[in-house]
Amino acid sequence: MYDAESALVVLVSGGADSTALIHAFGSGKLPTSGALEVLHVNHQLRGQAADDDERFVRTLCDELSIACNVVSIDVDRYAQERELNVEDAGRTIRYEEAEKLLDSLCHKHRLLPSKSRIVTAHTLDDRIETFFWRALWGGGTKALGSIAPVRDRIIRPLISTTRAEIIEYLTDANQSWREDATNEDTTRTRASIRHTLIPACEEVRPTFRRSLERTMDLAAGDNKVLERMEVAFARDFVLEKEEEHSLTFIVSMMRTLDKTMRSRTVRSALFETFPEARRIDGSHIDALVDAFDCDTFARDLGYELRASLKCDTLKVTRSSREGDEDE
Repeated sequence: MYDAESALVVLVSGGADSTALIHAFGSGKLPTSGALEVLHVNHQLRGQAADDDERFVRTLCDELSIACNVVSIDVDRYAQERELNVEDAGRTIRYEEAEKLLDSLCHKHRLLPSKSRIVTAHTLDDRIETFFWRALWGGGTKALGSIAPVRDRIIRPLISTTRAEIIEYLTDANQSWREDATNEDTTRTRASIRHTLIPACEEVRPTFRRSLERTMDLAAGDNKVLERMEVAFARDFVLEKEEEHSLTFIVSMMRTLDKTMRSRTVRSALFETFPEARRIDGSHIDALVDAFDCDTFARDLGYELRASLKCDTLKVTRSSREGDEDE
């Protein structure tokens, strides 16, 4: 995941998982690198508890002789301004701040940005919770592969470690950690999965975590193959496009694909050209896929995007630029 010439930014909240992660770095259980620093984000969501988390992380880093960087941001306000839920807003902020700090470390220590990494404390339990969350709401091989060990510059060294193993490690090291009371709120989907669904699976099959880990690995492996195919089709079955303004599929070529690959190809090309298309309702994507078998088709997709069928082409444009022309 990294080597001696990698700059590392370790995200530490103060919870058991991230405390174990930074403790493993500080105690030599995990090898360090050319430059390693901690980032803690105070989300200003839990009042005094959030401030106590910050103090805990600062103290822990002092004890381990690791540089600690703290960013304090009103996540609730950030979420409202950008029409995000609080969880998504917090995640966005953490990774944005981590990227900035990582680039700064690379510059300071003259290390290659391409070899440098953001380190998170996701465990096998996190991966399983995400698998169930995505399965309950519906998802394909990419979704069911769940959290990847490596994604771009993000690495997860504890992704095969269970939460029980984390607690055992901290207990043996006589190392305390912080508990977030919201993790026990079973009105939240993820907490409900953690405290209801997972224990039920454990009762049926005590070793289910390792079995499910293999299932997720298989899904992730299959998805990599399918992704390479969809990228190739999105390149070969689309006319030269004006980046971020129009996208034109060749209908006769798209008809040669089965529905599953057709859907993946549409999504790949659409999301690359129009990033906002990731927020489009799934019914619109399904309609686009079916449109290749139609003689006529015109539909507003939302987010100022419009699709229309003409002869052997299906064109998606920003309606504000070219929509009137298509109508």
